[in-house]
This record gives sequence, structure tokens and C-alpha cells, in this order.
Amino acid sequence: MAALVMGLNGVELLAAHGFVTAWEVPGQARNGIAKSYLVQVDQMEAAALLELVSGPFGVREQERAINLSSTLHKRLCREAVRALYVLGADGGRARLKIDDAGRIVVMGVELAADGVLPEAGTHARETAILIGADPEFVLRHRGSGEIADASRFLSRRGKAGSDAVVVNGEVRYLLAELRPEPAAEPRALVRRLRSAMRAAARAIRDPELEWLAGGMPVQGYALGGHVHLSGVPLCGALVRALDAYLALPLVLAEDASTGRRRIRYGKLGDVRRQPHGGFEYRTPPSWLVSPGLALGVLSMAAFLARHYRELDCSVLENLNVINAYYAGDKETLLPAVTQLYAVLAKHPGYEAYGSELETYWKQLLQMNGWNEKQDFRRSWKIPPFD
Repeated sequence: MAALVMGLNGVELLAAHGFVTAWEVPGQARNGIAKSYLVQVDQMEAAALLELVSGPFGVREQERAINLSSTLHKRLCREAVRALYVLGADGGRARLKIDDAGRIVVMGVELAADGVLPEAGTHARETAILIGADPEFVLRHRGSGEIADASRFLSRRGKAGSDAVVVNGEVRYLLAELRPEPAAEPRALVRRLRSAMRAAARAIRDPELEWLAGGMPVQGYALGGHVHLSGVPLCGALVRALDAYLALPLVLAEDASTGRRRIRYGKLGDVRRQPHGGFEYRTPPSWLVSPGLALGVLSMAAFLARHYRELDCSVLENLNVINAYYAGDKETLLPAVTQLYAVLAKHPGYEAYGSELETYWKQLLQMNGWNEKQDFRRSWKIPPFD
């Protein structure tokens, strides 16, 4: 097996994205036996998993089929894919281990040659790009400020349903989630989101409950604004465009409490394949705070799905920018985001979304933060605010 290597710059970049590396955890083999895992990644998908057991008599490799029902396997595969992605590769190998605290440690990586984009013929088939979303929100009692259990009002299925969260090791369906049918254009999807909100309003009749969105409007409950894309291949180039032109700029519009979500969620490059054949981009917080913001986010996603090959994403190689993203440092991010906007505004495909995006980008660049403590039904004109 070829040696797995990782330079100092790679270690710093991984650390900026929240990875633990072998340099930080010297590690002791228990009883002279140490176990690690080697994950082979191809086009941002785990292709093989090896268990490596080393001891006094050398290293024994045992190939294991990836078990998608195994929490450990899913964690290892997800972190291997993202570690390679962070270092600029869609494929290669990552060697990982689990430390005594249960954390995944990156011991080394071996990058494949420059990631090969899908064949040119694939681009010709990208004519039926669909965009979807499943943004979350939380129900809060106006008087006490306590969260209400969404499953009291909403079933687990349907275009307005309840979603799971782990509380003290127990899975509970406390969050509410909108699941509109996907659409070819952002405006149509926003209309379907409003329709899903109305369905939720018919089910949630308690007048004392506020509907809150954002990143973490109630301490301890992180909310996601996952965007779904289908009809376009999942590849590093597209995910980097989403990170650079959607996730980084969106920080400028956040409330002060939004950044608390990034302690565990909101990591760049967070994607997950879906049964519908596409994938979901899981990095953004819940952008339901206003219809204008929702339209801007979805319009950016639609634009990027069609034009990601033509955009420069080298901003993701800047450690200062990456650190500012995770810290929610708007002042440091502003110059980089201003340059990203200048690139977009000159792109010939931008005109197709100009009216949708101009208001959105104006809000971002003015750093007008949303208010996570305000009931978003008011801006959407959802009962009782209609």
C-alpha cells in the first residue's frame, strides 16, 4: 500500500474545517493492537472500506463492504469524502481512526489525480434540472420561550411534517419541516413553499406558538435549509460553487445567534445523495426567515447548478476566509463576498435571475442580519398574518 501523505498546508486546511488530525492526537495502541480504516473515494462517493489492524506481527487488511445501516460506516465514509473535498480532490484515499473520545481522526490522505468531471455528454443531458428544498423551523411558546413538539400537530410525512432531532440520546420529532414538490424554477418552488406553509397553518392551530427559522433561534436546536438538486451530477466542482457563492455570502445576512449552529452543523461541503437520484446540499441554515431571502437562496442554487463549471472557487483555498466563515466574522468575509458578487454580475447567465438576485445580494452586502426571534409567518403573509 502506498504511503498516505498530508502536507502542512493540508493539515491547516483540514483543521479550519473542524477535522481532527493525527498530529493533534498522538494515540496509543491498546494492548499493542491499533485499528484504523482506509476509505477509497471516487467522485465524492465512498467506493470501498478497509479495516486495518496493526500489531506486533504487522498490519492485517480486512476489506469490509460498506454497510449503510452502520452508523460508524456512514460516519467514516462521510468524513473521508469531505476530507478529500476540502483538500481539493473528488477522489483518493483517506486513512481514519476513532480516538478515545469517539472522534474521527484523519491520519493521512492520498489524493487522486485531478478530479475528472463527468463526461461532456453528461452536460447535454442536464436539461431537466430540478430544485427542491426541505427547510426546517421550530415552534416556540410565546410566553415561556420553550419549544413545542411539532409532532403534536404534524405527521412525519407530507409537504408539511415533523422532523427528528436527538435530545439526550433520544430521537424525538420536535422540528417542523416543509417538503414542497421540486420545480424547474425558483419562483415556482417559493410558491410551493408558501402552499406548504398554509398546510402547516391549518394543522397548527395554537395561537400561542411562534414560528421561527434561521440557524438556532432556540438554544440547542439547529435548523437546516437543505437545498435539493437533481438532473445535475454530484461533483466537487458543483459543491465548491455552492460553498463559495451560496454558503459564504449567506453569513453576511445571519443573525448573531445563527453561528451557534456551525458548532456541529453547517460545515462546508456537506452533501448527501438522495433516493430521487439527485443530492441535497446541507450546509445552509434555514432561510425561511423571509420570502425574498428564500427566493435569493434558491435562485443562486439554480444558477450554480447550470453554470458551476464557469466559476472560480479559489476563495475556498484562503484560510482566513474559511476561518471567518466558521467564526461568523462578517467584516473579514465582506471583501471576499464583494469580489464573488462582481464575478457573478458579469456572468452572462446572471441576467436570467437578475431580478431575483439583485435584492438578495443588496441585503447580503449591506450585512442586514435577519431576526431569528421574529415569527416568519408575518413576512410570508401566512395566517394569522394574512
